[in-house]
Amino acid sequence: MNGILGFTELLNEPDLSGEEHTQFVEIIRKSGERMLDTVNDIIDISKIDSGQMDITKSFLKLNDEIKAQFDFFITEANAKGVEMKLFNNLPYRKISFSTDKNKLNSIISNLIKNAIKFTDVGHIDICCNKKGDNLEMSVSDTGIGIPKNRLQSIFNRFEQADISDIHAREGSGLGLSITEAYVKMLGGHIGVKSEAGKGSTFYFTLPWSEKQQEPENNNE
Repeated sequence: MNGILGFTELLNEPDLSGEEHTQFVEIIRKSGERMLDTVNDIIDISKIDSGQMDITKSFLKLNDEIKAQFDFFITEANAKGVEMKLFNNLPYRKISFSTDKNKLNSIISNLIKNAIKFTDVGHIDICCNKKGDNLEMSVSDTGIGIPKNRLQSIFNRFEQADISDIHAREGSGLGLSITEAYVKMLGGHIGVKSEAGKGSTFYFTLPWSEKQQEPENNNE
């Protein structure tokens, strides 16, 4: 809100150049997006606390959903000069996977957004596997990493990896808490491995629930 109010006031300066005007408008736009994200996060965490967050499962094309998330964020990663790769080791066939589509996409997008935000140099790897009765996914980055003394609290509300880092002031600190809650609601587990200055790997598992393929009809 401070960014929106402050730079809106600066737009009234009479000697403002066209370049400065464009720059200030972009700052106001990004500040507005962050404020909207914060409001949505607060609403979501309130619904989770009050038990009003419902699970709505349906069958979705798992590989298509994962690819769509990758395609959506790769431009943002490349704009920062960060290479992002997808290593999908799931069966190549079209998988009809049963889960809550919105929550699955929120989990994946939150982890990718986090990786992009805290990575300025290097790469981000997204890995997908089926291990036993679980879907396993991980998002690894070469970003700022998390100090050992913060690993236990990284999923706490309003806490981030390094509050002295400039990126930590750009979010609400609720994203990982919401992500953890969604994973648990879907019957899975989430964890993190990290080293300060070298990067982080966030990983989660969900129970594998696949719709059996219906046999083809043979018309005689």
